[in-house]
Amino acid sequence: MSSNEERRDAARRKLEERLESERRAARQRRITIISVCSVVVLAAVAVGGYFYYRHWDDQRHTECTYTKTPNDLDQQLKSLEEQLKTAPADQKAKGEQYIAFMREGAGKLRTSPMPESRTLNTGTVGWTLDTNLGQVPITLDRSEAPCNVNAIVSLSDNHYYDGTDCHRLAQSDQLHILQCGDPTRTGAGAPGWSSPDENPTNLKEGEISPQMLQMGMTPRWSTRAAPSRSRTGTTNRTASPTPAAPSSSS
Repeated sequence: MSSNEERRDAARRKLEERLESERRAARQRRITIISVCSVVVLAAVAVGGYFYYRHWDDQRHTECTYTKTPNDLDQQLKSLEEQLKTAPADQKAKGEQYIAFMREGAGKLRTSPMPESRTLNTGTVGWTLDTNLGQVPITLDRSEAPCNVNAIVSLSDNHYYDGTDCHRLAQSDQLHILQCGDPTRTGAGAPGWSSPDENPTNLKEGEISPQMLQMGMTPRWSTRAAPSRSRTGTTNRTASPTPAAPSSSS
C-alpha cells in the first residue's frame, strides 16, 4: 500500500472516530435532556398534586375558634349573696335555697381539654346518649356545625359528660327541650372553653315559628350545643317531653 493510501485510510478512520464520538455525544445530550425534562415534569406533577391535595383537604376542613373561658360560678355566687342581702323577706328562703343549689353545683365543676381547631366539615358522626331509660342514637352532621360536632365529640372522648344528669326539661306549648351534659346541673357549668355559635342554616321550620328559629330554636328531635352566650358548655337536645334522666355520652 502506498503512503498516499495509508494517509487516506488514516484520515478516514479519524473521521469515522470523530463522527462516532459526535454521535455518542449527541445521544448523551438527548438522554440528558430527556432526563431533565422528565424530572421537571415529575416535579411539576408533584407540586401540582400537592397544591391540589392541599386545596381539596382545606375545602373539607374548617378552622374553629375555641375560646378559653374560665368558669365564673364563684363570682355568680358572690353576686347572688349580695343580692340576697337586699331581697324582700318573703323571697329570702327561696334565694338561700337557690344559692345552696348553685354552691353544690360549683363543687361538681369539670374541665376538659380544648379540641383541635382544625376539623372536618363533611360527613356525619354516630353518637349515642346513654341514659338510665335506654340509649338514644343521635347523628351529628359535620356539614351543619363542624365546630360544635368537634366540641361534642371531644367532650365525649374526654368523659366530660359521663355520669351527668339531664338537668332541665321544658314542656311548654312553645318549647320542648331536654338539656343534658352540665356536670354542675345548674346550666352554668363549662369545660373551661366555649365553642363558636353555629346556627342552623337549612332546617325546615316544621311546627316552629320563624321567630322561634331566630331565637336559636330548632325542630323537634334536633341536637345542638347550647349557644355560647349561655356559657353552659352543655348539649341541648330538643325533643318531645320525656322524663329527665342521668345521662352520659359515648
